[in-house]
Amino acid sequence: MNRSSPFTPGYGGMPPHLAGREAEQALLEEALVVLKDGGANRGIVMYGPRGMGKTVLLRWLERRCQAEGVVASVVYPEKGGLPLGKFAGLLPKEWLPAQLSVGGEAGIDFGVKAMGAFNVTWSTANNEKGNLESHLLDACRQAPRALLLDEAHTLDEGACQALLTMVQSVASQAPLLFVMAGTPGLAPFLGAVGATFVGRSKEIGVGALSPQAAADAIRIPLQSAGIAIRSDALDAVIEDCQCYPFFLQEWGDALWGAVKGKGRLTELTQEQVDAANKDFRERKEAFYAKRYEVMRNNKELLIAANAVSERFKGAEDKERVRLNPDEISIFIERSLADAIPDDKARAAKALELERELNRSDYFWQPPGGKAEPGISSFMAYVSERYAEKTAL
Repeated sequence: MNRSSPFTPGYGGMPPHLAGREAEQALLEEALVVLKDGGANRGIVMYGPRGMGKTVLLRWLERRCQAEGVVASVVYPEKGGLPLGKFAGLLPKEWLPAQLSVGGEAGIDFGVKAMGAFNVTWSTANNEKGNLESHLLDACRQAPRALLLDEAHTLDEGACQALLTMVQSVASQAPLLFVMAGTPGLAPFLGAVGATFVGRSKEIGVGALSPQAAADAIRIPLQSAGIAIRSDALDAVIEDCQCYPFFLQEWGDALWGAVKGKGRLTELTQEQVDAANKDFRERKEAFYAKRYEVMRNNKELLIAANAVSERFKGAEDKERVRLNPDEISIFIERSLADAIPDDKARAAKALELERELNRSDYFWQPPGGKAEPGISSFMAYVSERYAEKTAL
């Protein structure tokens, strides 16, 4: 068994089997059909905790667009802005200048950022002069296009507002599909920007997989390589991963590492599963340690994180506890009593901390639902470290 691992933990790589995303794929496919028919799409805001597979869904949609003859491009913000070059994939190559003139200053390369990118003008090969909006509009009139923005929560407000204004203008006149993807902080961020785009858009929440889909994400790639995994071992893997896609890919990669170089196998041995388990736990510990480090030296944030962890405990038969965010804020406020004696200051701080934990996807609120943990086992990790810290 010497081939490279089919599992793809991190960086949004397409997994060997995209399991359990049929509902999300159906909504994206529906938007693609409307786009191809020349209809007006409302746009899509897709959000969920890190590691749930949002980037994978964008890449899947990009492939579907290309298969249907639709020009599509996945773009990423850069230092809070969107350099003009990020939009190059949406325009015909012959329309792209090697250099631009900005405010009379010649020689600026194709990397003007943020709001300035939307005001720059240049002439295309057919001598049509205009800015990004006008060129994109002309391109969309030629053929439908899809702008797929990942990590949208990292935009700064000015760049976001300028982008949304441009997108709404173009989409009202020509077939353009715009999809934004980001962490749970994306929705409140767009609300703070005052973007009416949000209220009219479809929202897609991307959360944990079902147990069956999680099992398929491990079993099917192994099966395609001629490797079987016992049902009891697979059940243990799923429970360990809590149906979290990133961990499933990590577990799968660890299993692959345990069998690599072992020759042809028909079933994983217990020794190999145990070796993979050890590898996975080391990976997960390192992952949690990095996330915990962010809050370790912030006393109030750590108190709040522990309080939220405690509030989410108590589920019976392994069902997730779901809460109203206001309830979370109140629970945090009560937990801050010793750290912040003043009632008004404590209430304000509790709300700030609740929002910060939500932005960092410590917990999140799916569209139309109640708040739930981003990763339940990370909450348990925080509680354990908090207990150790306070015991010193």
